Amino acid sequence: DLRVRDELDGGEWKFCEGRAQGHERFGTCQQGLAAAFSPDRRYVLLGAPGTYNWKGLLFVTNIESAAPDQRVFRTPEPGERVPGAAADVAHNSYLGSCV
Repeated sequence: DLRVRDELDGGEWKFCEGRAQGHERFGTCQQGLAAAFSPDRRYVLLGAPGTYNWKGLLFVTNIESAAPDQRVFRTPEPGERVPGAAADVAHNSYLGSCV
């Protein structure tokens, strides 16, 4: 069924809007350059390769959530320490350019 229906619209998913600007933050975000659904269609994956000086970001959220900004996974902010996480992403990694 390829009909457009309002209940599937998803609303405004602008996770870069209203955040710190500049190339070292979200100024060159490019949210949605790559996007996909998880195989079970419960999650939406959005890439933003321009964030954090082109390190990039992967944003995953549950599409059934009332709050679309609820993060399930995101890349850590530069210098942020997350126990058990891998090392920081290198500059110019373009994480999120393909999902």
